[in-house]
Amino acid sequence: MPATIPVLPATDLDRAAAFYEGLGFAVDDRWGDYLILVHPAGVELHVHLEGRWGYGGAHSGEAYIRFDSAAEAEALHRAWANAAEGSVSEPRETFYGLVQFELDDPFGNRISVGGPGEKS
Repeated sequence: MPATIPVLPATDLDRAAAFYEGLGFAVDDRWGDYLILVHPAGVELHVHLEGRWGYGGAHSGEAYIRFDSAAEAEALHRAWANAAEGSVSEPRETFYGLVQFELDDPFGNRISVGGPGEKS
C-alpha cells in the first residue's frame, strides 16, 4: 500500500523540530527549508518553511492519522496530551464510528488522530 505523507508549513523549523520531538517524533533528515520527522508509531511528517512554494501569506495544513483501533489512537493521545498540554483535545466518538482527537501545533496546523470504535 502506498504511503501518504503530509507536508505542513511552519515559520520556524527549529521550533517545529522541538515541538514534534516533544511528541516522540525524531528528525530523520533536514536541509535548508525542509524537515522530515518520523514517529515510532509509523507516522512520517514533512515540515517546510512557510513561503517555500510561494503560496503568498500564511496558511495552515492538516493531516489525519488513522489507526486500526481506537485503543491505538487513545494510546497516542495519552502520550501527546502529556507532552503538548493545552494543544490536544479529548478523544470523542464521532458520528462516523471513529474515536478521534486533534492536536494543534504552534503554526496553526491540525493533526487529527482516530481509530474505529467498538461499534465500527
